[in-house]
Amino acid sequence: MMVMNPIEKESQWPAKPADINNEEAELDRVEVVRLIAQCLEDFGLPQSAESLENESGISALSTSVKVFRQCILAGNWDELENVLESLGKFRSEEDYRNARFVLYRQYYLELLESGQKIEALSSLRKKLEPCCGQREQLKELSLLVICKTPEELRRRAKWNGVESRAEVLRAVQSYIPSSVMLPEKRLQALLRQAMMYQKDSAQYPYTKQSHLSLLEDLEYSNDRIPTVASRVLTKHKDEVWFVQFSHNGKWLVSASKDRTIIVWDVEKLRKSDDQSEAMLYTLEGQEDPLSFLSWSPDDSLLCCGNDKVIRMWSMETGTNVHSLEKHTDRVTACAWLNESSGLVSAGSDRKILFWVEVRGQWQTKDMILVSAQILDMAVARDASKLVTICSDNVIHIYDATTATEISTIKEEDSVMSLCLSVDGVSLLVNMSPVKIAPVIHEWDLTEEKLVQKYSGQRQSRFVIRSCFSGYNQMFVLSGSEDSNVRTPSHSLGLDCNRSSAHGVGARNRSDLSRKYLLRKQVYLWRRKNGSLIASLSGHSRTVNAVSWNPVDPFMFASASDDGTVRIWGSSSAVDSSAEPMNITD
Repeated sequence: MMVMNPIEKESQWPAKPADINNEEAELDRVEVVRLIAQCLEDFGLPQSAESLENESGISALSTSVKVFRQCILAGNWDELENVLESLGKFRSEEDYRNARFVLYRQYYLELLESGQKIEALSSLRKKLEPCCGQREQLKELSLLVICKTPEELRRRAKWNGVESRAEVLRAVQSYIPSSVMLPEKRLQALLRQAMMYQKDSAQYPYTKQSHLSLLEDLEYSNDRIPTVASRVLTKHKDEVWFVQFSHNGKWLVSASKDRTIIVWDVEKLRKSDDQSEAMLYTLEGQEDPLSFLSWSPDDSLLCCGNDKVIRMWSMETGTNVHSLEKHTDRVTACAWLNESSGLVSAGSDRKILFWVEVRGQWQTKDMILVSAQILDMAVARDASKLVTICSDNVIHIYDATTATEISTIKEEDSVMSLCLSVDGVSLLVNMSPVKIAPVIHEWDLTEEKLVQKYSGQRQSRFVIRSCFSGYNQMFVLSGSEDSNVRTPSHSLGLDCNRSSAHGVGARNRSDLSRKYLLRKQVYLWRRKNGSLIASLSGHSRTVNAVSWNPVDPFMFASASDDGTVRIWGSSSAVDSSAEPMNITD
């Protein structure tokens, strides 16, 4: 039976908790001193820790806890039983048994490793068996006796020998109240939590400070959000329907109604004003306008298609290296698996085709036939799941490795496009409702729960694409159709003198601003609460697609029916004469 001794007299814990509802309440002195003393020890300042304990009369760890830790780390297993009982209360009777099992399992394995099989079996029977709740686990431990070498023992037990003692100490810690035995590096853990809270609440790195510091609070700064169009790319001859950064952030690809694809060198876009110099490739040969593109995981290949053919382009040579022809109707989406030798495509023929490269040739290995036309598709970064949206407004979730359906989610209104988060947990779905304002839904695919809605943009006739954006995907970014809608400026309450001149051609901007103000075309929201951060003007027609640079948190691109691609940056990184943007706090 577990001994439920009171805490030793030398121990001043547990102390009375502070009133956490009172911001002016003092921190618990005993707890703070214990944490600081432990931290000083961790930082290699034992004399300073001892001095603090002597001056305050407060010890970070009681004598019994110190002896207990030393017994485990030094392997003094003969003393362990007495020390265990002197610790005092455990969280529960079950925790007491679990702690004993973790400790004596280590002892048992060390005896086996040293060749003391008789002593090990005696320990198994007398120490481990009384606290082991699973007979199968006990049987597995007993079978380890037949291991012929220490290497075999470690492999079968998934154990690191004497080096596992520190892990055992951490495991036992979880069963002992923190008032008795401080968790390891507790103050450091609290400080990290404080820094993470600062990052989250101030939306780091979009802060006045460029580096994290414990010495000051982070402050959110609008100037760090990329809201200024630093470059306007005009090399396409017609509407631009798609834009996407490569995974490594080095290239940007744009696809147009003019049936061309342009691959842009991002670094040259930063440094040179000459657009032609930044054009890595112009890819031609498509029979129809292009509305989607997909980078391979290693960015070596680019996949596209809008007719019945899927074309693959080499980024090394800029040539069409493969053309895949299996779909019987328009291809609407394709996505790569976690290697560049696996591809999934979907189309209006209601087919999802799984492709694999075999000896340099691409062939289908699986096919899923669905009941409605497939509008868009995405594959998780780890290739664990595949998600599609169909013309019947159903979201389908598949196991990408087995090509089997896991579940479905029914949307009530028309779905247009989707975007899957990097971790494969969250899904954005652009909606085009008939009776209510357009909205973007964010779904948690693990719980199959609608967790957020984003509104303000306009979407009714065209496919508008949104994306998770910003550092750690803390934002949602979307295009909009609302560039063609003019609203009387006085009704918006905006300063017309700050509005963009882009899209109004040679017309007198001052005359136009007195009567009408072109509405914004790119929208940026906070994921945390769905609030609108910015609505950005510049494009003169519908903004079809947006893409955030995955390695640069201060850059994104937008593609529009006005035939341009805009590169956006923060105002602190571009010329002050660039057009101002309206920021919503």
